[in-house]
Amino acid sequence: MYEYVNTFKEVRSILEDLGLKDDAISDNYQSVFNKLNPNPFTFQQVMVDYLAEFNLKSLDFVDQRYWSNGIRVRRTGDNLIVTAVTADRRFVVGDRITHLSGDSIAMLGERYQKLLFNEQTDRQDWHPILKKQHEATVLRGDQIYTFDLKAFEEEGTSEVFERDGFTEVIVHHIRGLYQLADLRKPLLIDLRDAYGVVPEERINHMAERFSEAVFLVDGMTKGSAERLAAKINNQQLVGQETYGQAERLNKQSLGEQFFIYSEGKDMTVIPGTVVELNYETDIVRETAIQLLKQLRGGNING
Repeated sequence: MYEYVNTFKEVRSILEDLGLKDDAISDNYQSVFNKLNPNPFTFQQVMVDYLAEFNLKSLDFVDQRYWSNGIRVRRTGDNLIVTAVTADRRFVVGDRITHLSGDSIAMLGERYQKLLFNEQTDRQDWHPILKKQHEATVLRGDQIYTFDLKAFEEEGTSEVFERDGFTEVIVHHIRGLYQLADLRKPLLIDLRDAYGVVPEERINHMAERFSEAVFLVDGMTKGSAERLAAKINNQQLVGQETYGQAERLNKQSLGEQFFIYSEGKDMTVIPGTVVELNYETDIVRETAIQLLKQLRGGNING
């Protein structure tokens, strides 16, 4: 317990140095940690809730090993659409999650307004909320399924696909992009679900190495992936405004977790080609391929 209280105090001190001093909020959370004997997971979850009180997306508290529920989701209306399956093969892309742990998405959206930063629905990051749940109700066609939610540790390896005339890279953890060997050009690099924080010099290296690529970005592009997008000519960016961590990020190791913070305030990146989202087709990817064709003289196919 004392280890977690001390970690909390370190984070509180850094926040105060950044001008984020709120004794009422901090004293309340410190009293929680004085009474609790949390495990690492519970501690991380409560710290995320604490940081959300300051209404800054540039603050985060993450495990040293990234884990997820094995899916990526986006909210549309009162459903969460499964947009990618990274580990839990019971789900399929296009599934509509209508309830989590018995509560409707609309109800949870109200409950977790602070954790969602009061964002409009298509910019809400629901993955921290998914981690708090134990069950998902899924609508697939006209069938309803109920799945218990599991935890999967992610390796973060980037996926590379050789297409007809270009190479497509889907980035998960940003280090996966940094670690890739030479790639055949032209390049289409998808940062829409990218996460992770790496040193600034690595971001600079990637910005130079991939300076001619076309990038896909949106409201879930965060961390060093978003910082990378900020260093790319925005005419090579396709999609939606990014998450809000485009300033230089600091990564402080504290026990089994990292505290992530910035001296800037929620800077985003707006792509040169803004595309309205469509969950029936991947219109962002289709638009990015068309841009790649224009930049490369039209000698590629999707």
